[in-house]
Amino acid sequence: MTMYIKIENGQPVGHPLVAQNMWYLFPDFNWNRVITSDMVSELGYSIYEFTQMPQPTRYKKVIEVTPELNSSNGIYYQKWQIVDMTDEEKTAVDNTQNVIARKDRNLRLQQTDWVLLPDSPLTESQKQNFILYRQQLRDIPEQSGFPWDISWPIYPN
Repeated sequence: MTMYIKIENGQPVGHPLVAQNMWYLFPDFNWNRVITSDMVSELGYSIYEFTQMPQPTRYKKVIEVTPELNSSNGIYYQKWQIVDMTDEEKTAVDNTQNVIARKDRNLRLQQTDWVLLPDSPLTESQKQNFILYRQQLRDIPEQSGFPWDISWPIYPN
């Protein structure tokens, strides 16, 4: 989808507009042709293209910065920057990961609740393997890498 961005003093300002908004702003402009950067520059705009947002690593975040002009085609491209999170943001991310890890652990425990029922079809040896497995699940928050680097116990056979 073609987008347009306003240019003031040689710099992009505001948010990109879709073609339909441009039609309303400039009803006398002939939009029924291939539009080039030179054509829309007469209107005080430039063509704008979205780009793929990069994937940050832990404790990094992506912010959108001033679009970059490609001088060969006159099109502005969306630009991203990866920056460090603040201490508060890092704490929030850790807390969220902690909740996710505990929910995963709790689901695994819940899926083995049946083992402890008196009418469980397991042998005593199999039951003991599940009891050990469930204890390993309960101990996961004590792992040194928790909540990010978890060594999950193997489900008993």
